[in-house]
Amino acid sequence: MEVTVSKKLIVVLIVVGALATLVVGAIALWPALNSPGKPALFTRTPALGTGAESSSLAKPESVSVAFATAFYAVDYREQGAWLDNLKRLMTDDGYKLIETAFLPVLWPQLESAQTITLAGQVTVEDTGMAVEGVSPIGGPYQVRTVAINIAPEALWPTMQASLFSANLLIAHEGDIWRVAMFMDDAQVEQLKKQGTDPQQ
Repeated sequence: MEVTVSKKLIVVLIVVGALATLVVGAIALWPALNSPGKPALFTRTPALGTGAESSSLAKPESVSVAFATAFYAVDYREQGAWLDNLKRLMTDDGYKLIETAFLPVLWPQLESAQTITLAGQVTVEDTGMAVEGVSPIGGPYQVRTVAINIAPEALWPTMQASLFSANLLIAHEGDIWRVAMFMDDAQVEQLKKQGTDPQQ
């Protein structure tokens, strides 16, 4: 019996496979994924309410530290709480990437190893801005670099080192900043060369 597979299905499978490969490799050190399609920078998320939470998102360096801390502070028994903490700090598309690409690969590993990394075991320092610009579609953006130090006893099962760095693309939305995506060093260098819109 001959089985016909559409070209569209083949493309979807290739894309999903490539994403899975990227995620597995990224988790070993730190997340560095390309966002498929438009970067999350261009999707607006409803503004948070006023008060301490909104003011904590008013500075990009505060957002980068808060996000990296929330990302690496995990309890394998509390997936919902982990996602909630990330969602308030991210653009819609950025959160969808975490939910659909990272979570299915990452969480089974954390559950298998019964990983618990407390916020107090994660030290994050914003080491500065790598790139900034204004997108004609999404408005101001920055790429910020953070240094992350996780206590040796709290490392995730695939982590090889306690100290590493990451680049975060952050979008300015109204009075607040939100994380759109992780970027690897090559992506940051490409953005510097373009000197324009991260969509290009």
